[in-house]
Amino acid sequence: MPIKVRKGQKVYEGLYDLNEKPYDKPLYKYMDMGAAIKCIKDGSLRFVEPSCWKDQFEKLFYMAAYKNIAKDANPLLYANCFTKEQMSEAAWELYTYHGNGIGANCVQFSIDVKKLREALVNNVKSHSNWSFYEGDVNYEYNAEDLIRLHLKNDKYKVRSELFSKDFSVDNFLTLLLLKRRMFEHEHEYRFFLIDEDTKSHKKGQLQKGGYRGEAKDVKIDWTKIVTKISINRACNDVDYNIFVDIAESNGFKTKDIERVDIYKKPRRRLSIDIGV
Repeated sequence: MPIKVRKGQKVYEGLYDLNEKPYDKPLYKYMDMGAAIKCIKDGSLRFVEPSCWKDQFEKLFYMAAYKNIAKDANPLLYANCFTKEQMSEAAWELYTYHGNGIGANCVQFSIDVKKLREALVNNVKSHSNWSFYEGDVNYEYNAEDLIRLHLKNDKYKVRSELFSKDFSVDNFLTLLLLKRRMFEHEHEYRFFLIDEDTKSHKKGQLQKGGYRGEAKDVKIDWTKIVTKISINRACNDVDYNIFVDIAESNGFKTKDIERVDIYKKPRRRLSIDIGV
């Protein structure tokens, strides 16, 4: 299927929706416990340049060299990723097994998306040069498809719309919401931040070990957007209690925090009769 340009629809002043239909269900944010503590204490959420993303295909269109397009149609921008999946085993594993000490534990924030939007818009009030965009990720294509999308003989015939002469920020963001089909289990949802003061800056610089990029810390009162905090049950009591103490000292209540099993379990033991 050809890719249609996802036009940003104004939701609030400074916030635009790239979805066909508004998304009004909970979102979930996973992070290691160390990062979660920092976010709660600092009252912020860090947006990073897509050049920092590890998946080379995710930043394929962000780091591409565009020619003959309008100025600032492919700006430097910042992003933050959430998921619509309440029990994402892949996310639990990603943030549980690659850290050390307290950072080896994963924290899941259940987020009220309406409250999140309000928090982002509050930032626009104090940063009038900021604009936020949101949209769910499109997993329709595989790696080979993504590499060929810009070609004139591409089988999806997307040049007529996506790579047209009136290429705009909407076209650019549509491309940044593409991810390989093999990751569709993630059910990812993304927010983008464009800062008029930095959008013309040079994008992530290639350094030893890969591309690096800029970041923006967006002010967030986590107690206003989070409905529940879940921690992997394997977390030891010391780390768990440290987290609870810090969360409570920053406005959360004990009832807001729970331990959960990170893997889905069958409801009952199977009984298998191998008959002739």
